[in-house]
Amino acid sequence: MLYGTKITLCSLEEAYAQQLTSFLNDVEVIQYISIVTPQTISQEKEWIEATNKSNDNIVFAIRANDKSTDNRTHIIGSVGLHNINWIDRSATFGIVIGDKDYWSSGCGSEVAFLILYWGFNSLNLARIESSALKYNTRSIALHKKCGFVEEGIARKAAFKRGIYHDLVLFGLLREEFENTLYQK
Repeated sequence: MLYGTKITLCSLEEAYAQQLTSFLNDVEVIQYISIVTPQTISQEKEWIEATNKSNDNIVFAIRANDKSTDNRTHIIGSVGLHNINWIDRSATFGIVIGDKDYWSSGCGSEVAFLILYWGFNSLNLARIESSALKYNTRSIALHKKCGFVEEGIARKAAFKRGIYHDLVLFGLLREEFENTLYQK
């Protein structure tokens, strides 16, 4: 587990499948991610099982530390390092805060800093990349806050809400992230 002030990153368990499915079937949530078709609990359970067996995808469930209910069973989203290339020491960052009560709360930034720090320092990654839909201003702000550098635009790379949208492409090197930490 990785512990922050507002959140805890914990192992991805099958028990979270129902919550993850509800996030992935919420039109407000999926307007920002690559999921486009309705998801079932059984599909989510299969994804969790496959992810947990994978050597090149590491995904954590995100729990809020402030939940008055039993926070061992309530998650607010997931975060991961995907497509890990163990030779080049690179990965792709992805985050979903599915519980809208936590949007714009600072939890996303804390989650991102925790997993990026872990990726660079525990996994010895040299580079982490990511992307965000150009209209996803919260995600773009998060990337910049974490020190990601905009490396380009993939024009009309994502089909959402009936039209094609540009993707903003980001990259973050270990030394850039360390400089961001020192500026905090």
